[in-house]
Amino acid sequence: MFMQIQVFSRMQSSDLSADFRSRFDLRQLTAFAIEAVHRVKPGSTTFMHKGQVFSEPMLLTVLTFCYSCGIYASSEIEEAIRENQAVRYLCARVFPDSEDLRHYRRGNAAVIKRCLIELFTLAEGSCPVADDLFPIYAAHSTGQMFGASRSWMYVAEADRRVTLAIQADSIAMDA
Repeated sequence: MFMQIQVFSRMQSSDLSADFRSRFDLRQLTAFAIEAVHRVKPGSTTFMHKGQVFSEPMLLTVLTFCYSCGIYASSEIEEAIRENQAVRYLCARVFPDSEDLRHYRRGNAAVIKRCLIELFTLAEGSCPVADDLFPIYAAHSTGQMFGASRSWMYVAEADRRVTLAIQADSIAMDA
């Protein structure tokens, strides 16, 4: 049996790579970020930078939320902490600066990616028309491509978002 595979372009995958605020309200995205971190790294550990102690789950939640919203540069996240009510709420009255965020991300990129993958999974499950948010690239089946789940898209997108954050901070540091 011959299966026809549709080649996808950047335009077709733009729904997953878009700012999730265009699809979900801030309350829902906040809940996704909190739940994603809970699924990946339950418990309460701390992270210390320059003598200040931060909750690791708080930092993960803030970065997961911001990356899902298309906010990548640590300086922009610091600004969002000051100006965005949802991000300020996620900080739990502890306000990391851009250097704290960069330092945390450098050592924890893998766990941030896992949190993003969980957020994408939660978003897909809550979307009434999941195929609209997460396009299908194979013509043969809904939700599967050659029997594999869509998780490969989530992994690639999580990697892309963390890479964008690294690049944004590198550009800011060079300026």
